[in-house]
Amino acid sequence: MVDLMRYHLNIRNATGLIIDEEGAEFSNLKAARKEACASAADMLTDDLRGGGPISKQRIEISDDTGALVASVGFSVLLHEDCELKSSGANTGLRDGAPKGVDLATQS
Repeated sequence: MVDLMRYHLNIRNATGLIIDEEGAEFSNLKAARKEACASAADMLTDDLRGGGPISKQRIEISDDTGALVASVGFSVLLHEDCELKSSGANTGLRDGAPKGVDLATQS
């Protein structure tokens, strides 16, 4: 049986941080990032249709203690595929995260 971890997909935009209070259970951080990429793509589509700003929007993934464990910037979706496999490059990020998917704690 796989132990599930609860992650929260919080939205950071120009007005502040929208907290995902309930969160969702994922098998690992990679699965949570995959969901964050899919959610960001959906929101980006809506924002582009509505003419909203996207450059500084992102989904910040926190664990159940509230610690930030990853971040997916919306702008990365305009330039790259948000695949979550190891790039093989030494990016300084854990798990070989692609450019724009930051795993380091950010404010």
